[in-house]
Amino acid sequence: MSEDDPDALERALRYLYTAGYDDIDHTEGDDLSISGGAKEDDSGNPGVEPQNTLSTDDADQSSNLSTIESSTAELARAAALSEADKVLDRVMVSALLNNVLVYALADKYNIQNLKELSKAKFEIRSSEEWQVQDILAVLPLVYETTPTTDRGLRDVMLNVCSSQMDRLVSNEKFREIVHNGAELAFDLLARTQSTCDEFKRENSSLHTSLRTVIELKAEIEWLGAETQTLQKVIPKYLTCRYCRAKLSLLVKRDSSSATEKDISLACARCQHPYTDY
Repeated sequence: MSEDDPDALERALRYLYTAGYDDIDHTEGDDLSISGGAKEDDSGNPGVEPQNTLSTDDADQSSNLSTIESSTAELARAAALSEADKVLDRVMVSALLNNVLVYALADKYNIQNLKELSKAKFEIRSSEEWQVQDILAVLPLVYETTPTTDRGLRDVMLNVCSSQMDRLVSNEKFREIVHNGAELAFDLLARTQSTCDEFKRENSSLHTSLRTVIELKAEIEWLGAETQTLQKVIPKYLTCRYCRAKLSLLVKRDSSSATEKDISLACARCQHPYTDY
């Protein structure tokens, strides 16, 4: 165990005793508290001696001073927020790296439940917004600490890379990582091919649907034309052409046979066969 990461080992031992572990490194430097106002003196006052009466000039100076203090406070708050974002980003990256190391340790010592837990924690962290530098920090470690056949964390990182490829492709450090990692380069190529194949299938399905719509449109147009033709032809059969009676068809059957071919239709009044029409 001497070659194992001590923090990852500590988390693994904690898991064995408590069935869980904290993936965040708690350090004193990561203070997320944000102060939005000016500092006060020991008495709770803002440090400016109060005056009972103010002249016009004093009032203008006081107003300008208040404006300056307000602007300074806003700048301080903006700087604090920016620093807090940086701290949060460091915390997320640290947690991701910790989960990768615990995952590798669990795989090494065949602690399957710990491996599944570290993967679940990694996936949860991965759902947060990624910065390019975060990917560059986590991606190499994932491929260095997991075997080729283990797709657990690798597929998660491939999904992240695919979603951020427009920003990664122009990054020199990312190009260097891909250039030095044959397995990563192959996985990215395979993922790109898979995406292209999926796009082709969707495009083919869309093309098939479009062709079906075109065929249906042609059938509807054909039926419309046939309907117009029938509307012109049918009136000829509304009356019998021989007796001029309103056409009422009669089913006639040869008494010596009852087969289908011996059955015919005729005018119910004059008995002329329907085929004569």
